[in-house]
Amino acid sequence: NLGEASVVTSSAVTDWLKDRWQAASDMSGTPIPGEHWLEVDLQGAARLTRALVDFEAAHSTDYVVQGRASASDAWVDLAQVDGKKQQPLTIAKRDKHVVHTLSLKPTLDADALRLSTKCAGAVRKVR
Repeated sequence: NLGEASVVTSSAVTDWLKDRWQAASDMSGTPIPGEHWLEVDLQGAARLTRALVDFEAAHSTDYVVQGRASASDAWVDLAQVDGKKQQPLTIAKRDKHVVHTLSLKPTLDADALRLSTKCAGAVRKVR
C-alpha cells in the first residue's frame, strides 16, 4: 500500500501519492492477489447509517462495508457493491475521484468500520 491506512480518515491532502490507500503493488495498478481490507477504528461507539467512500478514478466495483459493535464481536455486512446489483448507492464523479455514498443496513452502533475488496483500487477518504 502506498500510504498508511490512517490517511483515509485525515482531512489533510498533502501528497497525491501518499494520501491514499491502494490495494495494488505499484502505480500501474498491478493487483495484489487475494482479499484486501481497510479497517477504520471509530474511537468509540458510533451509530452507522451511511458511509462515504472517496475513490480515485481507478476504483473497486466489488466490495463489502462491514461494522462491528466491539473488538470481540463478529463483523456484520452493512452494504455490498458487486458491480451488477447494489445496495442503495449514490455515485458522484468529481475531478479524478468517484465518490460512493452508501446507505447501511442494518443500522449499527459500531466501534469500527471495514471495507473489504478483492479488486485493486485506491481509496482517498472514508467518512
